[in-house]
Amino acid sequence: MRYWTQKKALAQGFSALKFTPMPKNWAELTYTKMMGLAVDMVSAVRETVGWDFDVGIEIHRNMQPHEAIAFCEEVAKLRPYFIEDPIVPDSVVAMGEVAAKMRLPLAIGEQKHRLWEFREYAQLAKPAFFKPDIAVAGGITGVKKIATIAEAHHIKICPHNFQGPIATAACIAIGTASPSWDVKGNP
Repeated sequence: MRYWTQKKALAQGFSALKFTPMPKNWAELTYTKMMGLAVDMVSAVRETVGWDFDVGIEIHRNMQPHEAIAFCEEVAKLRPYFIEDPIVPDSVVAMGEVAAKMRLPLAIGEQKHRLWEFREYAQLAKPAFFKPDIAVAGGITGVKKIATIAEAHHIKICPHNFQGPIATAACIAIGTASPSWDVKGNP
């Protein structure tokens, strides 16, 4: 993430931003180097935006469970608003184990398409946030159903959105009708 992006978010009145702290060449780095650079990036963002600004961290499924847990221990003092998709979401059990050990709010769901997947994650992984993508999770009706599951499990909704103005309008429409709504991504 570039420094200007953080400053621009502040100047435009945003109250939160989400970014990926993984260096572009993360797969080529040693574990220690990759972890150090990622933690330094989170620290730099927090220093730039201050403590009255929410910072979401998107891992894009790039860590193994032990790496995600160690990373979360390192950045916990920086109070991230959530850690999104720390590991591949191919096991509800593994995601639940990571969530229990990382002690930071977990956000998941942009790659989940079915209502039952969100139900199982709510019951077993206990995330703090669902991030359904309106383009793949059943449109307005599907995401509204997911929001109902979220509400029943005290999970907030902050939809994944990179599709543009029509999807943004649909996400806002869902948000106005969902008590569990939290923040909306801006493409």
